[in-house]
Amino acid sequence: MSWYFHIQECKGKDEDPNTHSHSNSVNVQISQNTHAENLHASCVKEFQTLIEDIKSIHKDSQYNEKTCSIFLHRIEAIIQADRKRITSSPLDRDYLHSFSQLCVEFGEIRDFLRDISQLKSYYKFKSPREVKMKSLEFLSDLDKTCRGSHLDVTFSLDRRSEMAYLEEDEKTMIKFLQLIEDETENSIKSGTIFIEISIIREKIYRNERLDVSQIPATHLTHPSLRKSSDLRGKVFKRILSSSIPVACKPLASNDEISIKGQLAILSLMNTSKNIIKFHGISIYKNSRIVVHDWAEHGKLSELYKTKHLDWTSKIRLARDVCKGLVFLHACDILHQDIRCENILITEKDYYEAKITNIRGLSASGVNTMSFDSALCWMAPEKMQETRIRPVEYDFKCDVFRVVEPKRPYNTFDSFGMLLWEISFQKIPYEGMELDEVRNHVLSERRETLFFARTEIVGDFRRVIESCWKHDPKDRPWIKNVFINLSRLVDKSSRSVLQLKDGLRAHKVGEYEKAWKCFEMHAELGDLTAKVWKGYYLFEGHYVPRDQSEAVKIYKEAADAGNAEGQLRYAFFQHSQKNNQEFVKYLKMSAKNNNSKAQFFMSEIYMEGKMGVEKDENKGLHYLRLAAKNNYEKAIKALQRYS
Repeated sequence: MSWYFHIQECKGKDEDPNTHSHSNSVNVQISQNTHAENLHASCVKEFQTLIEDIKSIHKDSQYNEKTCSIFLHRIEAIIQADRKRITSSPLDRDYLHSFSQLCVEFGEIRDFLRDISQLKSYYKFKSPREVKMKSLEFLSDLDKTCRGSHLDVTFSLDRRSEMAYLEEDEKTMIKFLQLIEDETENSIKSGTIFIEISIIREKIYRNERLDVSQIPATHLTHPSLRKSSDLRGKVFKRILSSSIPVACKPLASNDEISIKGQLAILSLMNTSKNIIKFHGISIYKNSRIVVHDWAEHGKLSELYKTKHLDWTSKIRLARDVCKGLVFLHACDILHQDIRCENILITEKDYYEAKITNIRGLSASGVNTMSFDSALCWMAPEKMQETRIRPVEYDFKCDVFRVVEPKRPYNTFDSFGMLLWEISFQKIPYEGMELDEVRNHVLSERRETLFFARTEIVGDFRRVIESCWKHDPKDRPWIKNVFINLSRLVDKSSRSVLQLKDGLRAHKVGEYEKAWKCFEMHAELGDLTAKVWKGYYLFEGHYVPRDQSEAVKIYKEAADAGNAEGQLRYAFFQHSQKNNQEFVKYLKMSAKNNNSKAQFFMSEIYMEGKMGVEKDENKGLHYLRLAAKNNYEKAIKALQRYS
């Protein structure tokens, strides 16, 4: 700030009346006064810029939000106390000096807050404790400057409250850094990844050559045991260097600089366990291909259609995706299309989620998304976008040229929809037309949230609702969502048994072990576990028979949309000669793709049973559905019918 170093010029030199004329003294005084006024105007302009910068940093602070709010409160109080002198043009040299000193301190505070409020610059500090101690140092300096300027300042927060805020931020950051995996934490703490990304972006901007790992085609071999699942559309499986299962997919881009820039940055994402690992590019049949880790279970959207996910698995998957987003946002990259379709699943001891198809890296045709296909996951403010009134994403995505990070509103609304999709294992707003979805969301409505009334599931519901807030400013930062989900993972994983362990125990007759597992997961709100609990009560497996309680549980699961619960409740009603309820719940189960229910609905329509009018076309429709789902009786019946 050059104006600060010229403050001494305002003081003038001691004048000797015997050696200078009175006229010269007057001219010097006028000159000094004019210079002082100019300096004051310059100080005020710089002062106003600093205030706006600090307000903006506070508004967009992703980390240490309370620390930022302390300094904003302090600064606003100082402005209020000194508003009269700031807005006037005082020629008091001592005041000008103290005012300029205040501006210097505000500038240092601005730079400090900018560093601690974003993860990409947090590596400058050794620990959260250092951030707290540096904050106290700045606050002490502000106190001294105010006393030196004879300012009577009334702060809205007392010293005890300020210390409580600082300690809360310190604890939050310690907890957050502990929750991040070691590799990710080290790359964030050292700051190396942010420096490397900046270098790559600079090279892209200057159209410089970028090197990306080239994999010789001979290093990619067929798996020794081939399966039909090794080919998924245009993606095919190979073995890299005789040991690593990898996925190979066509690289669709003619922009050499752009695509290599994207892939170079993608290779830096390998330090995160929850972003699919990129190995390099290769050649297959004279075309370039991208090579990344193979995900045995494919996309999450495909997994949940064929596998039941218990609540422990759902919450862990949500946490994994969130952890990957934390890493992306720290690198100034927004995913922009976060849904189960773009999450790949690997498995060691449990399902592990890895983010793929990062649109924030795409400047060409590598990752594409149609507006229609993504509308159900889109934030309301993005739905309102028009050509005349465009709504920008938070970071500029054209060839990685990034502005200062703003609040990633769109991502969180999408992430909230992904959480719903994981919870209910289906696409949001299924069956609704696009215009219906848009109008539904813009009128501040969302998907239904029919969850069991348990502590963990209730907490998970609150996480979803916080991400669904209509006003972007009310949505949480990804850091807070990550901490909450990590806490839920810890809470839901305290018992070792997963639901699949209970099902396995039931198959081998270990009914005590199975019952305890089903009971625990039923308490978590898992509908499949609830039905199994009802079955054990109905049949008297391990526990005393209690059919009335079992039926009550069946109905709860049925009304919550569980197909097996609907089927079991339907057949209980059939045993009670309640044909109307039997048909009602059987039809619900059939619509939920239960093959047994579909087969019995086909019989009802074919023969006109249970008070239902005979309709062979509807009967044949249900029979074909059951056969398609490999229900053996339906397959044989369809053959006889043909």
